Amino acid sequence: MTLLSGAEIRRILFHSTTDAERLVVTPLLDVSQVSEDFASIDVRLGSLFRVARRSNTPVADMLERTPSSQGQRPVQQGESLEEHYVRIGEAFVLHPRHFALGMTLEYLRIPFDCGCYVVGRSTWGRQGLVIATAVGVHPGFAGNLALELTNLAEIPLRLYPGTRIAQLFLHRLDSPTTGDSSAYVGSTRPEAGLLSTDTVTEKIVALRTQRENAQLSSPSGAGAVAT
Repeated sequence: MTLLSGAEIRRILFHSTTDAERLVVTPLLDVSQVSEDFASIDVRLGSLFRVARRSNTPVADMLERTPSSQGQRPVQQGESLEEHYVRIGEAFVLHPRHFALGMTLEYLRIPFDCGCYVVGRSTWGRQGLVIATAVGVHPGFAGNLALELTNLAEIPLRLYPGTRIAQLFLHRLDSPTTGDSSAYVGSTRPEAGLLSTDTVTEKIVALRTQRENAQLSSPSGAGAVAT
């Protein structure tokens, strides 16, 4: 893969001639977000956040929910998340060692012959903010990017929607793909996680169910499957 320069990013953003190679970033509030002097695009923090609320759920279980028809398993934690809207000019306060889901202000569409990586800006990183723990974006992705926000500092951080929060580095593939099959394509709001299911995952679920049934059928627990 080849890292795209700022000049090449501007070309596929402003002057591309085919839909397959066109990069979409909207709204682009300032063209300086795509500078020829840097090999990246700056993206801004959006106004929607989802945070975990206090609940009686002791743990987020990745295998708790039944799979959907698309082969995705919603993570249980989604039930304990609440959404907040923060207007431009106001701040979202992220407390030390707290986690929140955010979104980019920009809606993006990545060309089919490119992939990209989301990297936090050093200005925020030096304050203790981690902006993404899942940094890869597939070719053909379209939507607002989710930002997994974690405050590693010892004091609260004020996050202002509309400010530059991260940067995207684009890489050109050896050959284009036909599209992104990610469950998050088209997302415009922060969503709880989806666990991709396969035959191994379903076998693990079946073994867990077998163990739980054995524990229920034995009053003393002697018949429980060893873990």
